[in-house]
Amino acid sequence: ADPLFTSGTGPADHIQRTKLFGNINAFAYYFAELLVGTPPQRVSVIIDTGSGLCAFPCVGCSHCGKHLDLPFDRNASNTSQVL
Repeated sequence: ADPLFTSGTGPADHIQRTKLFGNINAFAYYFAELLVGTPPQRVSVIIDTGSGLCAFPCVGCSHCGKHLDLPFDRNASNTSQVL
C-alpha cells in the first residue's frame, strides 16, 4: 500500500485520506496527491478552498500549466470516462 494514502476501516467508510503539501504563506497554495483510475495513476491537485472544482491535467492538455506528476492518461485507465 502507498504510505501517502489511507482508507477507512469499515465497509460504510468511503473516505480516502491523503497528506496535504505546500505552505499558504510561502507558496500561496496547498496541494494533495491523488491516485486516479484503474490501474491507479498519481496526480497532483491544487486545493482551492474557494471552489468546488478539482482538476488535473490529462495527456494532450496544453493549458493546465506544469504539474509535479505526469499528465493523467485516459487511455491507460480501464475505468476512465468523460463527464
